[in-house]
Amino acid sequence: MTIRGAEWVVLHPLDGARLAVVRLLLRGPRREPHYRAVTAHPDRAQRRLLGYWSSVDEAHEAALTLF
Repeated sequence: MTIRGAEWVVLHPLDGARLAVVRLLLRGPRREPHYRAVTAHPDRAQRRLLGYWSSVDEAHEAALTLF
C-alpha cells in the first residue's frame, strides 16, 4: 500500500499492479473517519465503488480479497 495524505493506493502483492484507491472521508456531525475504496481505473470516471470501512486496514484487506 502506498500512502499520499488522505489517499492510499492498494497494490497487488505479487506484481505491484494498482488494485484500488482508498480515501479518508470525515462524515457525520462528529466528523468520524470512514474509508472509501474504489477500483484503481486510470480514468476516474470509470472507477467503481467497492465499499466503505471504519479503518484503512479493513479497506485495504477488503480490496485485496475482491481481486
